[in-house]
Amino acid sequence: MVAMRATRMEIAWRRLLRDCIRLADEIEPRLRRPRRRRALRFFLYEMLVAARHYAGAVDALGPQRAFEAGPIERTLMETWIHTQWVLLRDPQRRAHRFIQYGAVAEVKALDKTPLDSQPPNFTQRRATAVRRRARVAHLFRGNGKWTRSWAKTPNIDQRALQVSRARVGFAADDEGRNLLYAMFSLLSEQGHVSQYGLRSLFSVHQGRIRPRARSDLRSVGPMASAACILLDIVGLAIDEFGVAYSVQHQRLADRRKRVRKRFGPF
Repeated sequence: MVAMRATRMEIAWRRLLRDCIRLADEIEPRLRRPRRRRALRFFLYEMLVAARHYAGAVDALGPQRAFEAGPIERTLMETWIHTQWVLLRDPQRRAHRFIQYGAVAEVKALDKTPLDSQPPNFTQRRATAVRRRARVAHLFRGNGKWTRSWAKTPNIDQRALQVSRARVGFAADDEGRNLLYAMFSLLSEQGHVSQYGLRSLFSVHQGRIRPRARSDLRSVGPMASAACILLDIVGLAIDEFGVAYSVQHQRLADRRKRVRKRFGPF
């Protein structure tokens, strides 16, 4: 297989992505490690570190592995949706709920462990987790049941719509759909391995299915999304923690505008 040369658009977005990752790497050690009681700072720190890791994975895959990067791009999008939805209203309370729900999720995960796969300390570990969960029952238990999500709007699609209307300003149609929602839904189809989500991998000719060439799957989309999302979360962390990196962040934001103007969003 002959390797394809990177296009100018791919080079521009990849350089921007790597500089965003470098900035995130640089500011993380300078943020004071927040305590859990500082819920919003604790939450934003988690989102920043997670976004940097996901963005690094997208960079490692590159444009030639855009399909494989799709599920990571979707996870990055969900990280951004979580962050922006928390900031929409009463951010301290929403961040607190996100953090505290970990105790509920841990018990759920432990209860799904098969008997023959439980480690020797499983019973003790579960008992400890149950005690932690009991401390947050006032937040997540009602009518004898534990809530299925940390968010009062449990459906991620609905949170995506709320964020896209309020933060991005994408115009919605009569059904409430817009561009961000459509992108997130498509990436979800790929991540859940639906037939529709797999369609881009194949072509059908005279009723016969065949895989598309790697060159046909090449795309700058995941790298562009990763750069934009990470840069946004870095900016939120800079503002919340008050670290002196606003100038560096603004330079990258200006570069993003120039790249978008020259090459389009993707």
